[in-house]
Amino acid sequence: MVSIYRSVMQGRIPKIRKIPGLDSIKEAVSRAVEMGGSIQYTSGQSKLSDIKAVGGLIASAGILKYVSALAAEKGAKLHVTVPWGDVLLLFESVTKEGFAEANKLEDWGNLVEFHYGGGHPRSYQSRVIGVLRRDNVKSQLYIGSTFSETAVVLGAGLETGCYQIGGSDQYARLPIHVITATYTFIGEELYAAGAYISKDPLQLGVIRGQDVSRFIIIAFLVLGTILMNLGARQILNFI
Repeated sequence: MVSIYRSVMQGRIPKIRKIPGLDSIKEAVSRAVEMGGSIQYTSGQSKLSDIKAVGGLIASAGILKYVSALAAEKGAKLHVTVPWGDVLLLFESVTKEGFAEANKLEDWGNLVEFHYGGGHPRSYQSRVIGVLRRDNVKSQLYIGSTFSETAVVLGAGLETGCYQIGGSDQYARLPIHVITATYTFIGEELYAAGAYISKDPLQLGVIRGQDVSRFIIIAFLVLGTILMNLGARQILNFI
């Protein structure tokens, strides 16, 4: 991990494979445009001050930037629903960056609309449902560190017939995502997608470091199993 971090700081940026779910995001945006509807993006009711949720929120912000660029290119209306003020400021910034990358910054004010959930889980859930039913939403992306609101948000999207993309790093909520969404970013796939889109060297380095660490651990497990079967207990005890 230390070696990879140093190489990243020296400008040697690691590459990771493209995440298949990114094509589903393109399809979600295109579907909304073709049906004359809009898109809703929300990351759940987590906030940046929650240490358990900050990783998922940062990854979600990277994905939102990608969605914003696609919406700008296709002229799609994008509704961004947030529960907390700190998340609102973060998401405002990344949507502007997405529109700037698409050379459509002048359209940002017309195509992006933010909905503030009032800083309370119930008011946030009500705002998500209200946007779904009022603003002709045809595609919903619910990606981040999601918690107890998961069934409400995705259930409402399913009821209104939305094309849904889900994603969470909270494994207890993943079954609901899988059941109700067309595609789901599962666990660390969410972080990989955020890193792939953002091209942030530090995020890419962390992803590569985790992969290398897993390969090393697996190699040691395989080697240990072979040595155990060969009866080389003394070597294992020494290791």
